Amino acid sequence: MSLNLAEFADSGGLNLGRTAFVFKFVVSFYCQISTHKFG
Repeated sequence: MSLNLAEFADSGGLNLGRTAFVFKFVVSFYCQISTHKFG
């Protein structure tokens, strides 16, 4: 697991995964705010 993760990070996948995670977090956060505003 950790070896695969290290290889993934070396190939630049860590940045992609982090970007996807932040994007998902922002989208879910925005959805929550929209629900509270309009719901």
